[in-house]
Amino acid sequence: TSSGGTFNAGVIFETDSTGQNKNTLYNLVQHEGAHPLFTQITEANNGLLYGLTYLGGNYDLGILYAYNPQTNVLNKKIDFDGANFGSKPLGSLIQANNGKLYGFTYKGGAYNKGSIFSYDVNTDSLSKHFDFDGPVAGCYPHGSLVQAADGFLYGLTTQGGSADSGTIFRFDPATVLFT
Repeated sequence: TSSGGTFNAGVIFETDSTGQNKNTLYNLVQHEGAHPLFTQITEANNGLLYGLTYLGGNYDLGILYAYNPQTNVLNKKIDFDGANFGSKPLGSLIQANNGKLYGFTYKGGAYNKGSIFSYDVNTDSLSKHFDFDGPVAGCYPHGSLVQAADGFLYGLTTQGGSADSGTIFRFDPATVLFT
């Protein structure tokens, strides 16, 4: 959830198959990472659940975390820091065919208009691949990336582009090219 819980920073919860019998598994804490917005947890091929928070962490600009459902332990993996990796991630992560998790930040990056990043679950490393600029590429991406049958990742921005009304973009995880 984006708020609520013991510290009003959001919770990780489970339900039964009918959506009933909610059970809180973990209460998020502001300094760890707080307020996941417009996001779902992504189960990676290593069995861990990965997610993003909009705020919290060392710089209060959001985090990427891994949650182990077997041990009920949440591990902060990355603190978003603004210019280097972006800030305030929105949306969910997607595990692409190459095994890496991909997502974007709503702000931060070189122009403070968002960035596309990948996270390698095997090496615990984050790489920034693209900085949104506004007029050409668009800015302030929102929602989540989708990997199509052609292998490309697709997404949307809320502003920028030729009419300043947003863009539809394509990102190639193999060549790291943005269109």
